[in-house]
Amino acid sequence: EAREELCRKCHEVGSNAASAEEGMTVKFLCLKCHGSLTSEAYVHGPIAVGTCEVCHDPSSKPEKHQLNRPSFDLCLLCHTDKAKALRDKKFTHGPLGAGLCDVCHDPHSSPNPSQLRQPAGEICLVCHKAIEKIYKTKANLHAPFKQRKCYECHAAHCSDYRFLLRKKGDQ
Repeated sequence: EAREELCRKCHEVGSNAASAEEGMTVKFLCLKCHGSLTSEAYVHGPIAVGTCEVCHDPSSKPEKHQLNRPSFDLCLLCHTDKAKALRDKKFTHGPLGAGLCDVCHDPHSSPNPSQLRQPAGEICLVCHKAIEKIYKTKANLHAPFKQRKCYECHAAHCSDYRFLLRKKGDQ
């Protein structure tokens, strides 16, 4: 009850009667309080066009605005290329294989392309600490690695090659 007091300005919380939401756009309702979700340079498509209900259910109970389904399933609804790659490719990045897209991606907005939680050259090192140690201690480094451009050689999601290489190791 106490947490819903702020919501009562726009919503008839707990009522079966016609809500104050009728006739108002989801974009207006959601972003009135959650505007910070669109404050970054890269905003997730559904939020940018005000279709929060693609992922969130405004009538869910006991807590409103829960996800319509598990987040991984929501991601694959639109990102069909990733769903196809998961079926077709031999190797999958650990977080993606575990259905944890939001380990690397913010589902709302980010200052980084593709809503990455860190810049592309940094995000790999968040989990791959042994690789980060090599970066800090070795003098001679592979050029893309030195420039923190892991993605030039490695696919971020799925691959037919070990270590998510984009091509066979000798290529």
